[in-house]
Amino acid sequence: MRLNKKDIINFNVDYIEVYWTLKNYKEILKWLDNDNSNFRNYKGFTIEKTDKLRNYVYKITFWKNNTPVFAWYEWATLNMFIETKDYFVVYWSAFNIFSLAEIIDFINENIRIDYWTQYYIKELNKKLKEKREIYHMLKRVDLAIDIIKPINLVIKNFKKLKSKWAKFYDDKWNIQTYYIWEKKNKLNKNLLIRIYDKIADIKQKEKQYLYTNYLKEKYITRIELEFRSEALKFLKLEQLLDRSYIFNLFTSYISKHTDIFSKLESDTPIKLKKLSKKLNLWDLHTSQIVKKRYLNTFLGYSNKLLELWTCPVDYLLREWILKENTKYDIWLSIDEEWKLNLSKYRFGVTSQNARYIFADNYKKDEWWD
Repeated sequence: MRLNKKDIINFNVDYIEVYWTLKNYKEILKWLDNDNSNFRNYKGFTIEKTDKLRNYVYKITFWKNNTPVFAWYEWATLNMFIETKDYFVVYWSAFNIFSLAEIIDFINENIRIDYWTQYYIKELNKKLKEKREIYHMLKRVDLAIDIIKPINLVIKNFKKLKSKWAKFYDDKWNIQTYYIWEKKNKLNKNLLIRIYDKIADIKQKEKQYLYTNYLKEKYITRIELEFRSEALKFLKLEQLLDRSYIFNLFTSYISKHTDIFSKLESDTPIKLKKLSKKLNLWDLHTSQIVKKRYLNTFLGYSNKLLELWTCPVDYLLREWILKENTKYDIWLSIDEEWKLNLSKYRFGVTSQNARYIFADNYKKDEWWD
């Protein structure tokens, strides 16, 4: 099977995640928190604050025409060594309400990279010997194409790659989906391919009002390429506006698995560049990166020691492996009953907590605007 232009009902960017911070989040929070209301009108949107999220403090959702289109997630410190990152999401529904140019304008006007990430990117680019530039702002981009063919026929035209992750299974809406490459983010930072029945998906999600023209067709199969963080370091947000570029990008990556787009492919395939394996990322921000690596390893071994009825804290004390300010902070955290108050040690006014409080305030400061 070879597709022609008439077989394609739509091709577009379908989802975007971008680092980092919402410029005016402090102003927005005042609007949302001053009378215990979770909803407000803001710049033509209805905005909603949602608290108590896993790994994040809260998110702010932007609604348009009773549809969620954007969201921004505020970072959280999971423990004293691990923290998440702020990021902004453009949901697939936004592309049915706004043009891609309008969405990118909104991102450029309302999202900024924080100071330390700018510094990291600058230092990383200095290390590169090739004439290319890392942007390191995009977290995820989905490209989607909808074709007027039944899914069973489309799947038959995909190669069976034994060395690659490729399987069918039902998702939470009981829609059969075909995945190529590992689905879990922790195991795959580059690319994921999804193939599913778009008509069934629309009906299950009750989004018929966004896809009225689709319901005229008997079959529509969607093929999505989800580009993840490692594959996006050299992609600039504005490049998504070049439809020839992104379509060529799509067909270049899908051609490994099927030749159904061979009639439509360009003579000059485009692929996203990757970091050179010779580049040692440990040289950059060594004090932060290596510290987290060793601390996480230490925590893992500590849990194993506890399972073996050995206390890692007791062992460290007996070997006297601790800093002077740790001894001082323990003394500050002893309560009236001569017991160590862990809450006071973790969150009280101690010498080591002071630097984490300072770092948090420093990150929230907007002096670089």
